[in-house]
Amino acid sequence: MTEFSDVILDIREQFPLLPQEETIVIAEELGIKHPADPKTGDLIVMTTDFLLTVDKGQGVYEVAHTIKMKDRLLEERVAMASK
Repeated sequence: MTEFSDVILDIREQFPLLPQEETIVIAEELGIKHPADPKTGDLIVMTTDFLLTVDKGQGVYEVAHTIKMKDRLLEERVAMASK
């Protein structure tokens, strides 16, 4: 739907959420472990599924959208991250 919308100027997929220090703080506030590489323990840069650049005639702004399958919405980690 967004691809054909006249108000969507740009669509970026798997957009990195930076700076990483902010996602670390958010994970701590939610009481969940920040994603890390299971082999090295290095923290993984989190992403959002879509970052949309929108212009509805009142200025250009960006909106992040994360898409999850309904079956995953009951998982605590997914539910906490969507708040």
